[in-house]
Amino acid sequence: MRFDIAALEFESFKEFLLDNFVSSFSKSSFKVINILHDIESIYKRQNEIRQAAEYRESSSFIEDDNDFFSLFYSLTDKTKSFDPMDFVIIKNFLVKILLIKEALDEKKYTHLMIYSESFSSYQYLIDLISQSINDKGAVKDDATSKLQEIRYSLNQFKNNIRKLLSNIFNSANADKFIQDKVIVLRNGRYTIPCKTNFSQYIQGIIQDKSSSGQTLYIEPASCVSENNAMQELIIEESEEIAKIIYTLITSVKSSLVDLNKTVKYYSYLIMILEIGLFYSNKQHTFGELGNSMVFSQIHHPLLYLRKGDSSIPIDFTIDSQGNHVIITGPNTGGKTAALKSIGLNHLISYCGLPVFGKYFKFMDFKSILADIGDNQSIIMDLSTFSSHMVNINNIVEKADNKTLVLFDELGTGTEPREGASLAVAILKYLRKKGATVILTTHFTEVKNYALNSDNSYFYSVDFDYDNLSPRYKLIKDVMGKSDPIMIAERLGFNREIIKDAEEELMLYKSSIEVQVEELNRMRAEAEHIKKILTAKEKELQEKEDIFNAANQELQKKLNSKEIELLEEAYSLLQKSKRLANQKEKLTNNEIENVIKKTSSKIEDIKSKQVTIEDIKVNDIIFLDKYNSQVKILDISGNNVTVDLNGMKMKMKKNDIVGHKVEQVKPKTVKINNNTSKSSSKREIVLVGRRVEEALDLLEKFIDDLLLTSYDKAYIVHGRGSGQLKKAIHEYLRMHPKAVKYYLAENNEGGNAVTIIEL
Repeated sequence: MRFDIAALEFESFKEFLLDNFVSSFSKSSFKVINILHDIESIYKRQNEIRQAAEYRESSSFIEDDNDFFSLFYSLTDKTKSFDPMDFVIIKNFLVKILLIKEALDEKKYTHLMIYSESFSSYQYLIDLISQSINDKGAVKDDATSKLQEIRYSLNQFKNNIRKLLSNIFNSANADKFIQDKVIVLRNGRYTIPCKTNFSQYIQGIIQDKSSSGQTLYIEPASCVSENNAMQELIIEESEEIAKIIYTLITSVKSSLVDLNKTVKYYSYLIMILEIGLFYSNKQHTFGELGNSMVFSQIHHPLLYLRKGDSSIPIDFTIDSQGNHVIITGPNTGGKTAALKSIGLNHLISYCGLPVFGKYFKFMDFKSILADIGDNQSIIMDLSTFSSHMVNINNIVEKADNKTLVLFDELGTGTEPREGASLAVAILKYLRKKGATVILTTHFTEVKNYALNSDNSYFYSVDFDYDNLSPRYKLIKDVMGKSDPIMIAERLGFNREIIKDAEEELMLYKSSIEVQVEELNRMRAEAEHIKKILTAKEKELQEKEDIFNAANQELQKKLNSKEIELLEEAYSLLQKSKRLANQKEKLTNNEIENVIKKTSSKIEDIKSKQVTIEDIKVNDIIFLDKYNSQVKILDISGNNVTVDLNGMKMKMKKNDIVGHKVEQVKPKTVKINNNTSKSSSKREIVLVGRRVEEALDLLEKFIDDLLLTSYDKAYIVHGRGSGQLKKAIHEYLRMHPKAVKYYLAENNEGGNAVTIIEL
């Protein structure tokens, strides 16, 4: 089993990803990522990366962990000394893995949880470190009772020394010998900066002096004993801190076996999360194993990573193992890039990683052997041709029916006819061994061999001869031309040279060869035009789909608007009927006919709208009519109660027109339920209004009422002559939503108030 990783630039691909990784642990794991040798392992890793790519919040866990990375691998070093900050780093890592575990458990990412569930809980270590060391890396005063006593005594001595020094600052002659009235620590002892004449005024020990020699740092004789005592306490403090650190590191090391296992799973998991994050914003697909090889718009990985969307993908197929594929065409057309893309994308898929493009099916090869590039070796005294032959011989000997062989310009670098004959012989031998071979060539003899062999296919690189530029596409079933003479002509070679070359060429070419080349050229051009037309057709179809979607949305809005206008017209006609009854300008039959026609039109439009089926209590529905979301509160037969922006509203089932809104499962939150339902009532005061004005206000009041949870209201019209009350009762009698109406009880207003129930 062998894979030519170097020739296919797999390490360059890995380096590109590593440059984008943050975690030192993920980098360490990815450097040694292995090619998986069974499809179950490949699909398992694919599922892990697929979930990691979906997990957008993973970036919060991906951070520079080099501090812990370096510290962790020094835990077994017996000569390593540790300081308090090291334990803050350890604690932060242990907290982090707990957070990762909780987050993945919450998301139910089963493929990733396999690793996080293997994390041990280190709460006891977290607590132990937290009790002794704060987040800034300082040992806490109360880490032990002895340390607390020592630091208390230290503070006492420091305060005593400050008082003694302050007394000196305040003495009568202080300004004569003190340079600055500040307390300075020198050699671990408290001193004061003095002038060189200090000895005339104070006794003390010179602990240090300034670079100019004009300032001497004096420890006054009165502070010597206090400073000595403080130094002894500082030594005791250091010894106690050393004991605390020893206790902590002993606890950490006692968990080292278990911690090693956790770090191993963490390293792999964080690598998968980084891979998922890397691919999440790129067009990618996961390869699937099959008996054939299919590249559908698949990019060369390195070209895609360097060029992004300007990279050109290829289409390529092999029907079954054992086939031979010949890629032909002019130089710089992209033959070698296609060859490397085929091999490199297989290696990437064998690692369980996605490839860049739309669809990829790979074959199960146990070896991928390649002869690509210049293998010249000065050390081994091999020419380019000889070094190629050494490599090709190794490939031929090791290849079998589970091998993919990639040859770039097989047989070149020597006398052309002999090189071509050798290439044909190698292909025949590999066919007997059942190896799958893909090669690039300019040799006519190789092309003729493949043309007359079963299970051999041709691809030609697409080339723009007008602009002398490659299109980096592969065209199937076309035998491409190398066309050096045509390219030389387009590059401006002397016409005499071109003419002589063409005449020389015709001496060796038959008329049939010329005709075949012309047919292949025409076919290649036809394939190019076909691809352009296919792309145009796809573009037009996408535009048509966008137009149809927009047209449907517009039609829905028009229908909603038409209903709204007709319902308004219906309301106006009802009002007209009232006016007609009062002024006798229209007959009731005429008005009833108009109302029936309008009502019929509304129902006709509503019947064309698609109502939402299978609605359930608690569903969230976007209603086209109100351009707003409602929540289904109750369903009773054909009647539905909904909550529209906090207001209860009753509707018919066939009025539920719109679409269901996907609900996000809310987190459980405890609520203090101390509120009580308001006992306020809804009423409208129409006292003093003219009849028409009052009825207009009443109409709007009832419309607003229907959008609330109230089904009962009070209409205050007063007693007066009784004309306003009579008009209101007549209006309510004709209103379709008024279930009943009646005069209020004496304690609620009596004859001056009408109660309506909706």
